[in-house]
Amino acid sequence: MSLFTKAPRKNKELEQTTPRATTKSMKGKIIALIGMALLMINPASAATEVNWTEITSVIDGFVGIVPSFGSMISAIMPIILMISIYVFIMKFWDKILGAIDSAFNFMK
Repeated sequence: MSLFTKAPRKNKELEQTTPRATTKSMKGKIIALIGMALLMINPASAATEVNWTEITSVIDGFVGIVPSFGSMISAIMPIILMISIYVFIMKFWDKILGAIDSAFNFMK
């Protein structure tokens, strides 16, 4: 028996069946459902008005915070870069020493 031959199944009940493919009638029902939902949502959203004053105050508050985030990230980046270089060098030397140790492992 090679890797590419299929082994026969003895118990057909244990096999999982694949889900049936969507038929045209199911696709039509899904499209009709989406269309009806959009028709119901459209009048409700058109009748209400959005109070933009609260949203603009939230956006103005966030914009005031953003420069401090930018300065914080620019202050942290050199530290993160140095830590990543240190970790890379330590892992590199660890791999080299591990390779040397495994090369002379037969002497033990």
